[in-house]
Amino acid sequence: MGGHSAYLAFGYAGLKVVDVTDPTDPQQAGTYFTGGHTWDVALGSHYAYLADFGLQVIDVSNPANPQRVGSYEAKSYSYSVAVSGNYAYVGGQEGLDVIDISEPARPQRVGGNPELGNIFSVVVNGDRLFVVSEKGLIILHLFTQLPGPPVSFAPAPTVQGNTFHISLQGLPGLGVIIERSVDLLQWQTWTNGILDAVPLQFEDATAGLNGRQFYRARSP
Repeated sequence: MGGHSAYLAFGYAGLKVVDVTDPTDPQQAGTYFTGGHTWDVALGSHYAYLADFGLQVIDVSNPANPQRVGSYEAKSYSYSVAVSGNYAYVGGQEGLDVIDISEPARPQRVGGNPELGNIFSVVVNGDRLFVVSEKGLIILHLFTQLPGPPVSFAPAPTVQGNTFHISLQGLPGLGVIIERSVDLLQWQTWTNGILDAVPLQFEDATAGLNGRQFYRARSP
């Protein structure tokens, strides 16, 4: 819904705009044919975002004459879309795509997760994204644009006596695994944690017992 208009995803018929000024007598006000199959629609400002073959951005400032202003083409169908701020969350056959819609004429993919499987529905509530996929219900943090990599050492690791100090920073809520190796070929899991707004601290009291020790951090 937007004002006195309802915006409907109408499959192969595309987007339908219905005037509901009189709820007892709704009237079609406009339509936009995408050329594909429109599965879902989300509204933001005066744009309608369509889950189709990727994402279609439609200017609906004039409900009687919707006009496409931009699109993000995916490799397969998208079934659901939710919008929060400058990002559209698009779920479909290839998992989740996060699309930057700050420039409606040039939507750009900035993130996502193909490991979620076939997604049927995405909903934003507060600072969480609720995803229903073939793997069940999954609750995610909303996308955060980072100035650097998702996980990094900060500051540089230091050694005090036989203890090696590690400090990790990155995307809050991201799970990390720290592994150790003596030859950079065979790696063993040492410890794990979840990143927060402040750097995550680890200490290895056995570091001084080895002639050399290498560490790496990764997300599961």
